[in-house]
Amino acid sequence: MISENIMQLSSAKDDENFIIYQKKVYENANEKTRLEVKMAAKLFDYDLKSHLEQLETHHVKGTDF
Repeated sequence: MISENIMQLSSAKDDENFIIYQKKVYENANEKTRLEVKMAAKLFDYDLKSHLEQLETHHVKGTDF
């Protein structure tokens, strides 16, 4: 099984079309992640606000507890 995977990896590294395909997949994933991060930065984080309020209620928001 392991030797079969190593052979497939060797073949994939020599397959120029596969390399181009994988590069496009990687670039698309990066672009999608960038767009999602950009969108998320504009959204208000209700969970974080709730968590900070809970910490403040219990006086553990600082680092001196």
